[in-house]
Amino acid sequence: MSTRAGQFSARVERRDELSPHLVRLTLTTEGFVSTGVPDEWVGLVVPGQFQSRYYTVRSHGDGTLVLDVVIHDVGLVTEGVLRPAAGGRLAVAGR
Repeated sequence: MSTRAGQFSARVERRDELSPHLVRLTLTTEGFVSTGVPDEWVGLVVPGQFQSRYYTVRSHGDGTLVLDVVIHDVGLVTEGVLRPAAGGRLAVAGR
């Protein structure tokens, strides 16, 4: 289901802390189709926000999208990424 033109709903399947400042998110997406471009990127929109922050796609396939997110002391996505556990929702902005 599209949340807005060019955005797709995503469910957090896994949230793995790779280091104190790096989190890997594994998302299931509804309607996302990869462009197939090797350095493809997407925007993340956290609930309650209207701006996106863009991330390179680590991997994708079978409705799953994997992104590595750098965690800063403060920031638009930082607070949203620190909260969602499995089952949490985010929006993925189209490429």
